[in-house]
Amino acid sequence: MKGAGTVTIKELNREQLIQVKQNYLTMKNDAAGEGISYSELAEADLLVTDAEIFEAYKGTEFTTGDFE
Repeated sequence: MKGAGTVTIKELNREQLIQVKQNYLTMKNDAAGEGISYSELAEADLLVTDAEIFEAYKGTEFTTGDFE
C-alpha cells in the first residue's frame, strides 16, 4: 500500500529513474569490489535496463525528498 506523497519505481520520471539506475550500478559495483567510472555513471541508463530496475525496486516507495 502506497503512503501519502510516495510513488513507485514505475511512476518516476526519466530523470529520477536515471538517478536510481546510477545508484543501483554504484551499489552493484561496490558489492563486487569494483569502482565505478564517470562514464559508467553517465551511461547508467544504457547499462541498466528499465526491467532490471523495476524488478530490483518493486515494492519500494520513493518520495520527492529522495531526489533533492
